[in-house]
Amino acid sequence: MRLLLPAVSVFVIFLAPRGIADEKPTLVSHVYRTPQFILNGLTRAPEAIHLRAIAPTTDGEKRYNALKWLEDVGVECKPGMSAIVLDKNKALVVKAPAATLESIDKILSQIDQSTNFTILQIELSANLWSYDSDRPLDPQQKPHTLAELREKAGGTLQTLDSHSVLTRSGNRVVAVSRIGTLTPPLSPETKTPAKNEDLSTLDPSDPHLFDDGSRGSVVAFEPSIGPDRHTIDFQVSYQARLPQSNGEPDIFIQFFNNAAIMTGQDLVVFSTATPTVAPPGRLRHRVLTISAQITDDLGRTLDKIEKLEPLDLKSELELIRRAQEGIPNE
Repeated sequence: MRLLLPAVSVFVIFLAPRGIADEKPTLVSHVYRTPQFILNGLTRAPEAIHLRAIAPTTDGEKRYNALKWLEDVGVECKPGMSAIVLDKNKALVVKAPAATLESIDKILSQIDQSTNFTILQIELSANLWSYDSDRPLDPQQKPHTLAELREKAGGTLQTLDSHSVLTRSGNRVVAVSRIGTLTPPLSPETKTPAKNEDLSTLDPSDPHLFDDGSRGSVVAFEPSIGPDRHTIDFQVSYQARLPQSNGEPDIFIQFFNNAAIMTGQDLVVFSTATPTVAPPGRLRHRVLTISAQITDDLGRTLDKIEKLEPLDLKSELELIRRAQEGIPNE
């Protein structure tokens, strides 16, 4: 006999803990050095880069909400996130899920490495020196840097002329010092071009620049920052006609060339020597040195831009407290 059993259907139901689908991700606070792009914006127009001023800290430090800026650079902002810029401490304090912080790490790293977000400028100096020696120098003994020049010259080193300029990569800049009249004519009160004249018209490579008997000096630079951001390739033109107090003929020097220099260094680019009148029997050397330094528009040198020291834990916790004080937790 075959027994017929009723069919039985078995249903297994898994119950998820209540509220797990609505649970918010854990938020973690982290401190970043404020990107240069934001620092530039703070000195000009914070609202232009979507930084919104909020209440300052209890001791008056300015604070800015930077969440909208993070969205602008590609960060997907999550509920409960915050991003606060501390103006004085130059810190960006972000509270976000760990995965979002990893995304922010990558984006800020790319921004810090991009010259498009860091305004670089070049400080250039040209200095003409004089020193005496008893005999001609062997070519291998000639100084190549300012330190070597100081060592070689000893106590006889004197500064004859000096120029310092500030410019951007790819720009031409001209500086003038004068005694008398240069062409075009310069205002004697300000040592700047007279009205409707332009310094850029002065050409230090012009052999007739001092034909009118005027005295002074002109230097022109056209620098370019190399791809490594440390090398500066530049064209330099320098011409000077300088009087001497001992009755000797004017010093006349004309030099133009292309050269390259590393940021923070100096270089001897020109030297000559002539016999002295008094005291007789010695040689008087004229040496032109060039120095260069890449900085940002806040005056920080490149090594400081690239090697900001990491914060210690105590400092980081204090910055987090300052950023979040008085702001309600969401």
